[in-house]
Amino acid sequence: MTIAACYRCTEGVVLGSDSTATYFSPFGEPWHFNFAQKVFEIGENSTLGVVSWGLGGFKNVSYRTLFAQLADEIGRSQSIKSVRTIAELWSQKYWNIYKDEFADPRKRCNELASMTTRNRQEDEELYLLRVKGGVGFIIGGYVFDDRTPRAFQVTFDFESNNSQLPIEIGIHDPIFRGLPNFMDRVLKGMDNPLYEAIINSGKWAGTREDLTQLVWNVSSIKLPPIPLREAIDWIYSSIYATTALS
Repeated sequence: MTIAACYRCTEGVVLGSDSTATYFSPFGEPWHFNFAQKVFEIGENSTLGVVSWGLGGFKNVSYRTLFAQLADEIGRSQSIKSVRTIAELWSQKYWNIYKDEFADPRKRCNELASMTTRNRQEDEELYLLRVKGGVGFIIGGYVFDDRTPRAFQVTFDFESNNSQLPIEIGIHDPIFRGLPNFMDRVLKGMDNPLYEAIINSGKWAGTREDLTQLVWNVSSIKLPPIPLREAIDWIYSSIYATTALS
């Protein structure tokens, strides 16, 4: 399982993750490795970092190498003056490898997704392709031309057709990705699988927006702004609680 977290406050950006990586043997059994790196520094003594979730890497190049190359490109450039620009550069760099290395499963995933009807085996195949191909990154920190801490999310899956535009993460807006079910239940009162189960049960008479509003008004926790030191402790405890209970 993977839990990745980000909290942006006025003093900085906190990034965190567990360290477990799961691979499947040729016999379908999961293998769990406990020391995967999912949080990276972009360069040395840098003001920028990244947290990743989902797909753990490529066959012939590691994420550490790619982030080192990204840092070199930033260092050579005179025009990169924002965290957004760096996130856009990373999105294009990652996509150039991703689209070629996974060309066959991407093609198969799109074929299955475009079918108007699928049998059970095809549904299961599509589900697995979507899970295996999903990957995301949050790049956060600041650049010296603008010391305002910022964070941007970039995600890919086998149905993506080009590099993705980064989405900015709001200030004091905690983000949990990967398998965020536990934290979604704590903060929002409901996780996505339960939400979809209620919507598709045939017993809910309202709209999706009605259910979202109801849960948000009754169950969600509105967090106050958290200072940087407390944000670090909170992100750490949230990840620890998630992995301990999963």
